[in-house]
Amino acid sequence: MKVKKILAVIIAVTMCAGAFITGVSAADVPLGAPNWDNNANQKGWRPDGVDGVENSAYTTEVITSADALVVELNYVPEGGSFAVVWQGDGDGWVWNEYKWDELEGFDDVLSGTTVTIPLADYLPYYEDYVASGSAKLLLGYWGPDGEDFDALVKSAKLTGATVPDAGGDSGAAAGGGDAGAGAGGGTATGGDDKAGTDTGAAGVAALFGVAVIAAGAVAVSRKRG
Repeated sequence: MKVKKILAVIIAVTMCAGAFITGVSAADVPLGAPNWDNNANQKGWRPDGVDGVENSAYTTEVITSADALVVELNYVPEGGSFAVVWQGDGDGWVWNEYKWDELEGFDDVLSGTTVTIPLADYLPYYEDYVASGSAKLLLGYWGPDGEDFDALVKSAKLTGATVPDAGGDSGAAAGGGDAGAGAGGGTATGGDDKAGTDTGAAGVAALFGVAVIAAGAVAVSRKRG
């Protein structure tokens, strides 16, 4: 029984340490100023590589892994319509929109001047969104007196997004891109992606080796006993 407990501890420690070394964590990601200007009412964010965008502060992996889109408003709207839209290669770049017509049900996501949109609950065909290798997000606002996106939206960020830690692998959000800043006031600093990837892989391999050796030692000890 002791042997089983020891092996279970070894495996658990190895898995947890491996996840740490690979440099992936959940984080808030400020989106900065919109780089997708569809029109005065509809603006959004395109990651690196989408529509020819270069040096964006985030990747598609970052936006599709997020739990929620959090939007700070300049004021509480008293009318009009608000929408969240995504497009991506997961379903052939179809226009997928959820719209609060006449702000019906908008109170469900509004608290003060903060809008929190759980993406799994509101994005149409969410499973295609998370499966996309390239995707982008957009917000729309049509005010009762002609107010548009810029009048209402102050800043936006993603929460619970998967991003590489400092020195971790893949993505312009933490490495390989210029620093990005905008309405959200956030920045993302470039780093050495490959170095982080190599270090992470080597660390995981080393930990796995230690676990195997330890398991073998336990087995031998048990046999001798």
